[in-house]
Amino acid sequence: MSKTTITKQELNDLRKWSRGYVQALLNNDKIYEGYDEFYSYGTYWDVNIHAVGEPNTIHVVAYAQIMREDGFIETDTSCWIEVQRYNFAGEALTMNEHKTSNVDMVLVDVPRLYAWSGRQTYPTTMTLFLDIIGWNEEYLGGKSTEPMTDLGYLEADLLGLALVEYSNNTEKVYEYLSNNLLKDQLKIPFGDND
Repeated sequence: MSKTTITKQELNDLRKWSRGYVQALLNNDKIYEGYDEFYSYGTYWDVNIHAVGEPNTIHVVAYAQIMREDGFIETDTSCWIEVQRYNFAGEALTMNEHKTSNVDMVLVDVPRLYAWSGRQTYPTTMTLFLDIIGWNEEYLGGKSTEPMTDLGYLEADLLGLALVEYSNNTEKVYEYLSNNLLKDQLKIPFGDND
């Protein structure tokens, strides 16, 4: 069973998107008791909107999309978060907590970058991230000795998102890195500081 994460900002964005989408469905008489459809939201979430009766409630649940080793994306139905509930008038219902399964609401982009970089040859986008935030210097004794030359649009996007997440959650990122990175795992040559 896998586990994924979501930031408060990402959850808020999902809620805004679902509010607009549910309202559009209601305005066009597309919602009915028994309605059950999936919609793709961004790169990382597959959103299920389903309506049930007694009481008439529209549920919006986001399922994590996981990138497989072969590069294809699949929906992981064991990782989900309840985004919002609405009545049939489109009004958001009060939620004291978001029900979840295998979703932590903390880091998203640094683990994604770490996972993606596992598919690259050295130097990886994760290596560049670790150089920029000073991790390699502080914990491994020096910066990477090779420049990053293969930075495509996807890698640049993943790097940028990870850097934003780092700036908002520095302690959590360092905790994540401490738990997931070891010098031997990275197999990174470090100049004269080795």
